Amino acid sequence: MVFVTKVGFWFLLCVILIGLLFVGTVRDDAWFSFADFEQLIPSNSDSEYEAEVFFCPEDNCSMELISHIDLANEEVVIAIYSFTLDNVSEALIRARERGVSVRVVFDYLQASNQYSEDEKLSHGGVAIKIKDGSGFMHNKFAVIDRKKVLTGSFNYSKNGDTKNDENLVLIISEKIAKQYVAEFEEIWEEASE
Repeated sequence: MVFVTKVGFWFLLCVILIGLLFVGTVRDDAWFSFADFEQLIPSNSDSEYEAEVFFCPEDNCSMELISHIDLANEEVVIAIYSFTLDNVSEALIRARERGVSVRVVFDYLQASNQYSEDEKLSHGGVAIKIKDGSGFMHNKFAVIDRKKVLTGSFNYSKNGDTKNDENLVLIISEKIAKQYVAEFEEIWEEASE
């Protein structure tokens, strides 16, 4: 039995690949060339995106989220497990008052919490639904104008914002946003009013 460490494995793999590349450039009938090798390397040219990571409580995740909601022009969709932050609700209501389409799906158990923002949002004209089912609706994401995704472990709660170690990841990509919107639409269809 041969025992190879991780470093040894990668070194051996590199030696083999370099050898194959050398053979491919020396022989005219090479079965493996550098051009073939380039095709194995993933390219991000058709999936370019920008990303930024925020950590709570030090990066004030709720204010980061609110700043993007305040910049929304067309649509905000949110699937969130726990949502008890007044300032985020107020930002969503402001967005709706500006003519932005705003929809939020809550987890059924968390929506029954006396501090949940579902009723406040509903009274503010925001379309809300409650997701019930065999498990929790444990997503935590917002999609803004179908090009910005804010996701991570961050629940829109006081503890999530000021006490817990949480993260919020901003991804700017229409391609990635499209996947999140598709997931949101599935959840929205399954949820009840």
